[in-house]
Amino acid sequence: MHFSTWPLSKQKSRKVIERAIETAKESGTLIGFDPNYHKDLWNEDVDGVEYIKSIIKSVDFIKPSEDDAERLFGKDTPENQIKSFLNLVQRLLL
Repeated sequence: MHFSTWPLSKQKSRKVIERAIETAKESGTLIGFDPNYHKDLWNEDVDGVEYIKSIIKSVDFIKPSEDDAERLFGKDTPENQIKSFLNLVQRLLL
């Protein structure tokens, strides 16, 4: 199963994807995530960056671009962006 941030930006589709993640995990299906965050898609009452960071613990692999990493963690080198993702996953799994 693979999904991106775009449908997560809307409440109804976010709930559907959360249920799909649960079902995929129960069946042993690998889950991929493209964290292509765009602030303008999210309602002001939801912190999209924090939600995206929290959902990462539920996936098996992530396909971020440099732009995606910059939107989530700020401007940095590609090496440090990778470290930011790895550190986030480590914190979430503890």
